[in-house]
Amino acid sequence: PEYPSERSVVASTASTVLTLRFGNVVVFLNNGSDSNVFRSFIAAAIDEAQSGVFGGIQTTSSSVTGLDVGR
Repeated sequence: PEYPSERSVVASTASTVLTLRFGNVVVFLNNGSDSNVFRSFIAAAIDEAQSGVFGGIQTTSSSVTGLDVGR
């Protein structure tokens, strides 16, 4: 069986809480190994969910389901 991605659930939940607190029009920069500019918290959550797929540890459907569960 396939379960919802935990990283997607946590990222989506965090983005929901942060959006409620700070609003949806936020631009911020991730200065990690490759710099990304995110225009919303949900955009960062989606990027986090996709990282599990790109890393080969989750499937796309488990990541999408995790994003839905976290909202």
